Amino acid sequence: MKLTTSISWVLAAGYGLLVASFACAQPGSDPRAQNDERLLREKQVGTDGPALIRFFKSRTPTPQQIAELSAKIQQLGASSYNDRQQARADIIKAGELAKPLLFDVLKDPKANLETARRAELCLRHLNEGNEAVLAAAVARMLARVSPIGAHQTLIDYLPFADAQVVEDIQSALATLGARDPEHRKVLTQALHGEHPNQRIAAAVVLCRQRTARDLDIVASLLNDPIPSVRLHVALKLVEAREKKAIPVLIELLGKLPPGNAWKAEEMLIRLAGDKASTFAQTSDLPPVKLQQSWSDWWALAKDKIDLAKLDLAQSYLGLTLISQMDPRGTNGKVYELKPSKEVAWQIDGLRYPLDAQIVGKDRVLVAEYLNRRVTERDLKGVIHWEKQVDMPIGCQRLSNGNTFIATRRQLLVVEPSGKEAFNYVHQNTSIAAATRLRDGRMVVVSTGGQLTWLDAAGKPVRSFQVGAVYTMGGNIDVLPGDRILVPEFRSNRVVEYDAEGKPRWQVSAQRPTSAVRLPNGNTLVVNMLGQQVVEFNRDGREVWKHQTDGRPWRARRR
Repeated sequence: MKLTTSISWVLAAGYGLLVASFACAQPGSDPRAQNDERLLREKQVGTDGPALIRFFKSRTPTPQQIAELSAKIQQLGASSYNDRQQARADIIKAGELAKPLLFDVLKDPKANLETARRAELCLRHLNEGNEAVLAAAVARMLARVSPIGAHQTLIDYLPFADAQVVEDIQSALATLGARDPEHRKVLTQALHGEHPNQRIAAAVVLCRQRTARDLDIVASLLNDPIPSVRLHVALKLVEAREKKAIPVLIELLGKLPPGNAWKAEEMLIRLAGDKASTFAQTSDLPPVKLQQSWSDWWALAKDKIDLAKLDLAQSYLGLTLISQMDPRGTNGKVYELKPSKEVAWQIDGLRYPLDAQIVGKDRVLVAEYLNRRVTERDLKGVIHWEKQVDMPIGCQRLSNGNTFIATRRQLLVVEPSGKEAFNYVHQNTSIAAATRLRDGRMVVVSTGGQLTWLDAAGKPVRSFQVGAVYTMGGNIDVLPGDRILVPEFRSNRVVEYDAEGKPRWQVSAQRPTSAVRLPNGNTLVVNMLGQQVVEFNRDGREVWKHQTDGRPWRARRR
């Protein structure tokens, strides 16, 4: 029956569409597609449309199955040993269908402790850790193959999807939408779906299309009863230049848990622009006063802000730039990883490359500590610009074409001609990390952990104590609102400080030398001694990791 349907569809669509569909299904030269196909083969999941759809449908329980499994899960806390064992056996037999319901029990603060404990044991037996990776790969493959029914299949699966997979499903729905004229009908219906994941995914995908009709429909969810839905919708509508969503972000500041409230506040800080540092200092206020502070700002700013001129929807290509030393000795390399972790390009034979930054389509800026120079090279390693400096630990191309260089003793701004336009000499202690902002201000961290803000002329403005950054140089990241990410090497953590030096967020990380906040809110951290580059989400959980073959020092993503 399924084969007949597929053949009928192909014949009706015509030979041209058949060729196009076949091309989409092939991984080709895309390393991520090849890795996905390899994983699916290892897990014995077919890569054709019907097999991919079956994968998700087999993990989408029906209402009857939900009722039966929920009863079995409650039976895990039964007083009878035999009843508990039978319930466990039935749950494990249900396999993937049972996982989302077991997770719901663990998240429920009112759940019986014994039931929750046994639910966790069932999850361990079902090996929940590998499923998210597999489901994400299947979602990406489904988007490439684009079979009929893919939209509805993914929408139906979303209530039971692991949190790590939701973003991949949203991306798959967006890709499918570009090929299927019926996608809008499915997504519009999903805006009224019973589960928040369904409503959020539909809103995210429709907002990407940015048609006035779709944005108006999505805006109805600004009144959704679930705060997390209102948050996601408001963020996407603001990125789509819809001012009506900004008051919703302000209102949510006092209604969201800290794990989500920061997303609303960060967007507001980006919107506030020059006023960001003032409002970032209100984080200590009670929710009511915090909301009032931002409401007062919006009353004055709403007629002045032009969202069309703001870069709100930050994104990146998924390419990870790493500068690292060899396992032994003083040589090193700079290279970039594709999302598949395949090396896109590599420059070898560098002497202690402590920092690197992509500065053009095929150019990279490199600070070589032992070669005492900062060079601009093409991706084959050919030098096109060079500045000799003593002990460089950081480099940064500025918007006007000049280059900011941090050394153990100085902060320099160098013109393309090589002439020094600015020279600041740090007194008393060595520099461990430094960066320059677009407005000319600078932040410098000494080897003793003293963080100092400098104005564009190099005059100290304010300072506070942070944990020690690695002596030979680390990477700090200045965030909206003058917040700063600091890799505290000795303390084994990365800390986000506000403008006044108060810790606002932190994550445990072994011997970090570099920390960068990504557009998705995650943090990219380098563990030099452990030879790892790790991406942490806001909850401090590892969501990506790369084991290097040497000692990494800095990592950036674009």
